[in-house]
Amino acid sequence: MEFKEILKWILNLLIILNIFLILSIIFYGGYEIEIWRILIKCHNIKNPFIGLIIFIIIRICISIGKINSILLISSITVALLFFEIFLRITNNPLSFPNLKEIIEPYPLLGYRLIAGIKDGNISINSHHLRDRERSWIKPEGIKRILGIGDSFTFGYKVSNEQCFLKILEKLLNTESYVWDVINAGVPGYNMWQYVRYLENFGYRYMPDLIIVSIYLDDFYGSPGFKVLSIKKSNNYKFYKKIRVINFLNNFYEKLIYRYRFLFGAKWLKDVESRRSYFLANRYGRLLKGTENRNIYSRFEYELGRIKALIDLIGSNLLVIYIPDVVQLNFPALKVLNRKIDLMCKNREIDFIDMTSYLENSGNINELYLLPYDAHLSYRGHYVVARVLYNYIKKMGY
Repeated sequence: MEFKEILKWILNLLIILNIFLILSIIFYGGYEIEIWRILIKCHNIKNPFIGLIIFIIIRICISIGKINSILLISSITVALLFFEIFLRITNNPLSFPNLKEIIEPYPLLGYRLIAGIKDGNISINSHHLRDRERSWIKPEGIKRILGIGDSFTFGYKVSNEQCFLKILEKLLNTESYVWDVINAGVPGYNMWQYVRYLENFGYRYMPDLIIVSIYLDDFYGSPGFKVLSIKKSNNYKFYKKIRVINFLNNFYEKLIYRYRFLFGAKWLKDVESRRSYFLANRYGRLLKGTENRNIYSRFEYELGRIKALIDLIGSNLLVIYIPDVVQLNFPALKVLNRKIDLMCKNREIDFIDMTSYLENSGNINELYLLPYDAHLSYRGHYVVARVLYNYIKKMGY
């Protein structure tokens, strides 16, 4: 058998192997094989996919001959060159290397959003918030609301204008007053960061009302942290300047994120799978009220600090609780809701539990982004905004 034929067979085997690896990752979340006490594992579909493309191209080139191979490679190169020019002319957001790097180290809070980031779906202003530009000083005749929270407030995986605070602003501005609603939500923040943000920045907006949005993971985390270690956004390797590479990489990341429930993230598969996952870990204990007592005590302490600070500012405070989808229509996982309600009553804080409102808003599968993500969808954000609007009208702010 000629060397060329042997090479073809080897490439055929490598192509089949990479297809097998890709399918194993899709259906089983990856693979782990131990050979001679050496553990070989892969849960990232990128490497076998790149290998598959390379082996297919080499296999085609061997089959079609030298001249046709040169023409094929030249055609691919020219096509990529034109695509690179197109990406540079259009400034497609996916072609920028800093698309995913929206946070930077910040000693006071651990990290913060990077000012000036714009990617078509997210824009960060000079105050490091996902919002339009504004001054610290509140203009005359303006009523101002400051919303503080984590990724649910930030509006993870929805556009700037689909966040519940921005929807609330639109609803309020159909009335006679002019309202300014500020979105100070940052993914991953919890109670101690809310306190520090208010102490150092939030009070400067002189808000009439401060809305603190609580999600269950706000009960965890503490200020005993290390400053987040992230490379500076301009510290890239040379290939990061090639728009095509950035585009393909970012497109891949978006695709994998959207369908990550297929790659081992079984807690995103459906509501029942997610509930089973919660019931087996600390979140289940937290929601059922059986977690370590210190977890609840620390949360209430931080809540008291927020209340005292806002009283000092002379503003009003509203705490809202945004439930996880597993809590909807499942009473056993609503003990936490009642605990937060009692904490707020003890501190004379207005509180709204969004659980019942979401339960009564139709198909719950349309309120969250499952199976792609566990955050609220646009419809879920709209329900929360409507409840807040009715509260504000009732209270007469």
